Amino acid sequence: MSDVPETHFTRSADGTSLAYLVSGSGPLDLVLHCGFPGPLELLWDDPGVRVARRLGTFSRTVWFQGRGLGPSGGDAGDRRREVHAGDLVAVLDAVGAERPALAAWNTSGLIVIPFSVSHRERVSSLVLMDTWAHYVREDFGRRAHGATNDACNDPHRRRPRSASPCPRKSY
Repeated sequence: MSDVPETHFTRSADGTSLAYLVSGSGPLDLVLHCGFPGPLELLWDDPGVRVARRLGTFSRTVWFQGRGLGPSGGDAGDRRREVHAGDLVAVLDAVGAERPALAAWNTSGLIVIPFSVSHRERVSSLVLMDTWAHYVREDFGRRAHGATNDACNDPHRRRPRSASPCPRKSY
């Protein structure tokens, strides 16, 4: 792990400490919004180091951890899009990335996709991997936070696959 870049920190508008690493020296600015909960340095263990080296051949890659993840401060459970958008702007400004390509996988898409719509002038392109823009089930947030007061949240309730008391709703 001798080639692990130094972890840098910047502050969001509300003073939250945000962690990021910069690797590579290619002509493209690529910002990877990592949902990885551990220290970013662990991404430089094999096979992560191979990915970083390959990305570094064509980009200056910024590995950003959102609030509450790894060494970044704040609450990872804060779902307000404007807060996460402000965090991303703070990191872009800290590294001098005017119009980077943004990459997201898994839950990071919930931040990067809306950001790319509301801050079009700050994004050149998107790279999306196994992600989504929003949840489809309106009860998902309650289920994720342990609510068990209705039929949708009862893990012991047996029901046929075709019958669901939780109708799907798209936003």
